[in-house]
Amino acid sequence: MSLYDLIRSGPLSGSASSLSVEERKRQFLERIKLNAYADQFIDRQEEHRLLEQAVDLGMTLEEGLALIAQFATEQGYGVERLLEERARDTLAVAANDKKGVEKAEFEAALQEFLRDAKGVIPPAEAARRLKKIVLDQRWKVKEGGLFGSKWFSAIT
Repeated sequence: MSLYDLIRSGPLSGSASSLSVEERKRQFLERIKLNAYADQFIDRQEEHRLLEQAVDLGMTLEEGLALIAQFATEQGYGVERLLEERARDTLAVAANDKKGVEKAEFEAALQEFLRDAKGVIPPAEAARRLKKIVLDQRWKVKEGGLFGSKWFSAIT
């Protein structure tokens, strides 16, 4: 049964302690859907509030995180934390190259990040976030050279 089927399967009632596991999941999924409905994006604050609600329903943090991720994947919604993790993984592959992160690789990671952010995070902010990831990880960046530019240094 998909998450969508769980959501559609019926109304919710009762206190958290009297709800079955499936009813708790269904209620939590409704809360996820409500939070992400307007912009199809769950930022860190929304995710934190949702996780508090999951705990209130008697779920573990891990269960709440898994349901948020599963729902977002099934519905094509963006989750800020997951976007940054994917960007970090993508940039890590580029950084492990002996040349370091090149402009084309950074741009590819940025375009993927922007696509999945559903327009909620502006391009300049997304570029700053990816730059921060690179700097925090102390990865090498390939810029400059004879005909190169200072593309990475220009991100402010």
